[in-house]
Amino acid sequence: MHFVNCNFHGKIYQDFNMITIDRFKGIIDFQGQIACRNILNNGIPIISAISFVCGLIAQDSNYVFICFGLLSIILLFICVPAWPHFNKHPVAFLPLRSKGSTLREKSKTKDQ
Repeated sequence: MHFVNCNFHGKIYQDFNMITIDRFKGIIDFQGQIACRNILNNGIPIISAISFVCGLIAQDSNYVFICFGLLSIILLFICVPAWPHFNKHPVAFLPLRSKGSTLREKSKTKDQ
């Protein structure tokens, strides 16, 4: 990653970029991905039906598209940011093995 290096504010700019990058990483665990997919899969037909009913009541097709667009933006605001409730079950990875130990070496020691 390339940072602008200015004499006066190079360090401040670099720190600001790292804070911004960390804030918008978008880490979501697997359960959060499933929940987000379910919200989208159920939300799109629901907002389509609501938009159709709004257009039917108003007798204007423009209301269908306006209502669908606004509700889609709301649905995107619900699903797109990495909200904390989408990361309630983080994945616990195994610790790193030492540099010298490989699977072949471990199998040789077990055979002996």
